[in-house]
Amino acid sequence: GIRVQYHHPVTHHPGGNGEHAALAELFGEYKFLVGVSLDGPEAVHDLYRRRPGGGGSHSRVLEGIETLKRHDVDFNVLTLVSAANVERPVEVFEYFLENRFFYQQYIPCVEVGPG
Repeated sequence: GIRVQYHHPVTHHPGGNGEHAALAELFGEYKFLVGVSLDGPEAVHDLYRRRPGGGGSHSRVLEGIETLKRHDVDFNVLTLVSAANVERPVEVFEYFLENRFFYQQYIPCVEVGPG
């Protein structure tokens, strides 16, 4: 299969709009494997994953996952391991299992402090 990490900017588009549904339909038809960036439960994910204009993106990510599911698109959860979640591995892992996100990839993030 083809592996694609599709990232759409979270801007003015409402969740589940026609453009995203059309992409999901295409991904499902051609059996794409899509990577979805999700760093854990809402409080963890939203620390660094912010929407333009403020607010976290967690709810939009879940809406996107539901769109993928409706179109039978296979996906993996891509988790950036950062200061937001590195001390909370059990919480993050249990959250993924509770939500039936069984296919996970963890990507280390190197954070640089001031100075």
